[in-house]
Amino acid sequence: MINQDALVDLVAQLAAAGRDDPTIAAQLELAPHEIRAIRRRNDIPAGETRWLGKPPAGEPAS
Repeated sequence: MINQDALVDLVAQLAAAGRDDPTIAAQLELAPHEIRAIRRRNDIPAGETRWLGKPPAGEPAS
């Protein structure tokens, strides 16, 4: 059985490092919707950054 607190911490760390949900899911062998559910339940912001138009100066284009 997986320790849920450890899983939440790991998802938070990976999201903070800029990983998107499908990447986190593949790394943890879970479905992307499970990662999104964990993030929603625990108020973890999404890892990926999306820009509408040009990114701010100094940010890489995605």
